[in-house]
Amino acid sequence: LQPNKGLSKSSIKTLLNVETLVFHILLPILLYIFYCENRLIGSDNPIIVAPGQDVILPCRLQMEMDLLHKTIEWSKEGSKTEPARRRSWKTYVFLYRRGIQISAMMMQLYIQRTSLFDERLRHGDVSLKIMNVTLDDSGTYDCGQM
Repeated sequence: LQPNKGLSKSSIKTLLNVETLVFHILLPILLYIFYCENRLIGSDNPIIVAPGQDVILPCRLQMEMDLLHKTIEWSKEGSKTEPARRRSWKTYVFLYRRGIQISAMMMQLYIQRTSLFDERLRHGDVSLKIMNVTLDDSGTYDCGQM
């Protein structure tokens, strides 16, 4: 803003203070609410399925958001199985990055037996389908989004 365009120095100072308030205080708060408070919600109850059946592990964002081009991670608590190819110390039941399943970092046991629902990703749903469940699949699973 230029003082010679009809605004006094006090008006300019007030406008700058409002701008400072918006960009330095309100914007970080809004970003925190949108990104940090939009938590993933899974099932509170155990999911019971017989061997040989398929199962869907529910997980979705609290607020709807397109996740098609994000990173989605599914892991199993206590799992120490080696990934298909060693590129990371962390192993995944399912790893999805920007529309592509990253099999090289997944546990061998889950490759070709797990999938997400692309049409649901657009609405914040990252539920995982495990096909042909075995007793080795028993456990607690965690979903995450970046």
